[in-house]
Amino acid sequence: MGPKLMARSDTVRARLAVGMFERVAGAAGASRVMQAWPCGVQADAGSHISWSTQASLFSLADSWRVRAHLFTAARQRWEEDDIDRFELVVCLDSSITAEVLKELSAARPSAPQSYVARICCLTDFLMYCPDEALLRPGSGSLLDRQLRDLVRLALPSLRPSAARVAAAAGSTGGGGAASSALQGGAAAAAAAVPSYMLPTGIQRPALQGGGGLTASHDGEGDDEDSIAGGGGSSGEQWERAEAWERMALLMAVCCAGLVQYLLDCWPDDAE
Repeated sequence: MGPKLMARSDTVRARLAVGMFERVAGAAGASRVMQAWPCGVQADAGSHISWSTQASLFSLADSWRVRAHLFTAARQRWEEDDIDRFELVVCLDSSITAEVLKELSAARPSAPQSYVARICCLTDFLMYCPDEALLRPGSGSLLDRQLRDLVRLALPSLRPSAARVAAAAGSTGGGGAASSALQGGAAAAAAAVPSYMLPTGIQRPALQGGGGLTASHDGEGDDEDSIAGGGGSSGEQWERAEAWERMALLMAVCCAGLVQYLLDCWPDDAE
């Protein structure tokens, strides 16, 4: 059981998300039955990340305790048949979701029901687990100790507060194509959040000196020097580091929701 996690170029976001998924699944005791795979909707299939960029990404992998090998594998490009091979296709932002739906609707115009419910955005799972489930220690925890401590501090800034959710009661829940399925969870049903309160996806912060914190969606991986760079003043470097930490923690919270969703869907009689 496992999803296909899709970014644009299969350079950073999808691979880090797979690493977070593996880390969360391991903490939940589900690593033997859950696995995720990265790909890119516009990836150059078979190509590899440059050595200089890999060096920066190895440091990122070490910081977040994910497998460095994730950043050495050849890029994988999204294929139409992937929708039949995986339980879910989980996109890193809504523009990728739109591209995948457009491609599939052209290839399979007469059978939208065969794929629409299986395509979603990773941030659809942002609100799936209540705070107490995310921060629960011991048996059945979704986050290991390090992630749990970091998420506890950052959670108020990562998703809407209870007050804002309550103020939005009755509004249509945000999310992608699979949001109707996600609302089957008790936590999601109790905390429907309108789309304007949720991010349209998980952005990769830029690292190029002097460029500020312009987020990367469509251009992810087009300029690998922007990943391996990192010039600028100490203040700018601190802001960039903070933005990368926020991206990683947002992935951790969303992956926790995704893992819990898959566990909730797991058949009771499965071994």
